[in-house]
Amino acid sequence: GLARLLGVSREQAKRDAEVIRSLNPIPSRGFYSGDAYHNYIVPEATVICRDGQLTVEMNTRSLPRISPSQEYTAMLGRTEDTEVQDYLRKCLTAAKSTIAQIDSRQSTLQSLLLVIIRRQQGYFMGTDQMQPMTMQQVADEMRLNTSTVSRAVKDKYIQFQTRLIPLRSLFSSSLQGDDGSLVSADAVKQQLRLFIRAEDPGAPLSDEALTAALASVGVHISRRTVAKYREMLGIPVARLRKQI
Repeated sequence: GLARLLGVSREQAKRDAEVIRSLNPIPSRGFYSGDAYHNYIVPEATVICRDGQLTVEMNTRSLPRISPSQEYTAMLGRTEDTEVQDYLRKCLTAAKSTIAQIDSRQSTLQSLLLVIIRRQQGYFMGTDQMQPMTMQQVADEMRLNTSTVSRAVKDKYIQFQTRLIPLRSLFSSSLQGDDGSLVSADAVKQQLRLFIRAEDPGAPLSDEALTAALASVGVHISRRTVAKYREMLGIPVARLRKQI
């Protein structure tokens, strides 16, 4: 029947059918990794700019919704067995402690985000570069341990406009300029990128030349540091950037 409909011989129809049978009906199956779980980044909060002001909206949907069991709470008032009462009280105390810790975590994170966006307001508003900011400075301002701040920002993201920003990326070490002002390492990297974009493609700037260029704008760092920052930016050495 197929041969008649297609206007070919039965042998040709058989050969075509064999080719079709050899094809994979679900080609996407070849990309299956075997991992049933996919990790999606869920931001802890969203930074919003309204009327020239930055605000933080916490993402409460990322937190588990938990509450003490009403069944066990009611059971505590019904039973007269002291051993059962003691057990239920311990369980309810543990449950309330867990809820309090989650609330405290959220409160600490929100306070931390408010400090960060205040210190980096120019960066978020697009009017300035990222300012030097260390975890020690933020911890001192919040009267917390540096380890607490480090744990609070670990693997945490915020959403700003269309970007997901890792909280750790907002912290950077500082370098001192000629005038005594502090410049963030991120700002130095941005300046390096600008120098390299403006270089002559036929005679690209060496690390020594980049070091001198930075010194001309008041930032004195070693050639080794320049090379490290260049590599962090994913920019090859001068000889590989040269275009003939």
